[in-house]
Amino acid sequence: MLRLDDFTHRSVLTTLDPESARVRFAADVLAGGLPPPAVDHEDREIPSPAGPLGARLYVPPGVASPSPGILYLHGGGWVTGGVATHDSLCRRLAHEARCRVVSVEYRLAPEHPFPAAVEDAVTAARYVLSHAENFGMDPGRIAVAGDSAGGNLSAVIAIETRQDALRPRLQVLIYPALDLTCATESYRTFATGYYLTRPTVDWYLGHYLGGGDVRAPRVSPRFSAHVSDVPALIYTAGFDVLRDEARSYADRLKAAGTRVTYREFPNLIHGFVCMTAIRSALAATDAIAADIRRELEASPRHELPAREAASS
Repeated sequence: MLRLDDFTHRSVLTTLDPESARVRFAADVLAGGLPPPAVDHEDREIPSPAGPLGARLYVPPGVASPSPGILYLHGGGWVTGGVATHDSLCRRLAHEARCRVVSVEYRLAPEHPFPAAVEDAVTAARYVLSHAENFGMDPGRIAVAGDSAGGNLSAVIAIETRQDALRPRLQVLIYPALDLTCATESYRTFATGYYLTRPTVDWYLGHYLGGGDVRAPRVSPRFSAHVSDVPALIYTAGFDVLRDEARSYADRLKAAGTRVTYREFPNLIHGFVCMTAIRSALAATDAIAADIRRELEASPRHELPAREAASS
């Protein structure tokens, strides 16, 4: 079984060009994951103004139709990652949460810098919500979820669909990037040595934003004038530069009246949902899937009981 120490000093993306970094990122993910559960899949396309977006639908054995669903947006700093790197994770979520999952291949920087990823994510969410029956999903029980950069995109979707007739039932933000000013205490405390380093974040942002405004609401949801009332599950790792901004965002959502469950996994590092070969990371990932299953199997959103924000 791998240990967290095997990953803490592995980040070397800053020395690589984007294409080489994508290969390295994929290798790290492959090294860190257990073989996934048996889940059927089917490759699809989602239409968008920029051209078809690749997508993969996961269907666990024996799941009802229609079932709850997850639209999943992968992490990787808007530069690396894809459906392939997060295939094992999406299979695990589908199996453990007992729902269908659609993983989306949004455009990556620097070939397609901001706002391409945001536009693709919002387009994909609206399409899946309005064509839920084509994916075997119940349109009233669809979550939008993602890790890191995908958590950022999921939060943006929850905000940008505030006025839509069809909206996500749940937002699941896994160690999300929500404040790209990088000014929190956790950025100072964990700047080096814990897999996602401050120099690596700067490398990602340089490709994604160039010299763009890091406080723009579609870049940093923490600075949005509005937040969403979509119930939120927010997860952080104890040794992660992104920890404090996610905690702060959970507090802001809760203050605005949004129902939030916040959980910190104090002994883990960034990227743990793709490190399931580590026992503690596997346990945390399965706990996230259990939380999603419980929320999506509950009564309709307006009937959900209030819950105190939790940490563990």
